[in-house]
Amino acid sequence: MRAFVVDASVHVSALNPHEPFHPQSRDFVALARRGVVLVSPEILLPEVAAAVARALGNQERALRIASAIRAMEGVRLVAVTESLADQAAAVAARCRVRGCDAVYLALARETGAPLVTLDRQQLERGRAMAQTLTPEEALKLV
Repeated sequence: MRAFVVDASVHVSALNPHEPFHPQSRDFVALARRGVVLVSPEILLPEVAAAVARALGNQERALRIASAIRAMEGVRLVAVTESLADQAAAVAARCRVRGCDAVYLALARETGAPLVTLDRQQLERGRAMAQTLTPEEALKLV
């Protein structure tokens, strides 16, 4: 069974048809219904909820979307343990990426699964720690 670590940028893009990479992100996230496992740290939920609430100005919808992601077939959410947090701190320092971005990279490194993201810093700087792919690149691997 194929697995990918997926960050919030991909989920947000998949939800919003006005995002530049919406079609690729939507198609990638849909792979979860076809047996591909999408792994994310639990911080995915507040990140997506915040992005949706800011974009739409709708708190209730943001919370419903976060809840729907948690319940989605093929999505596996992972707790940020002390060990993962320590790994993320090392990744953040080494790669000079934001804290939450470092958690996704550390999870990718820990699981051995590629990180799928639209974030340029994660894609470029994160390559020192884990395989990083855009949704379009990941679709070609499945």
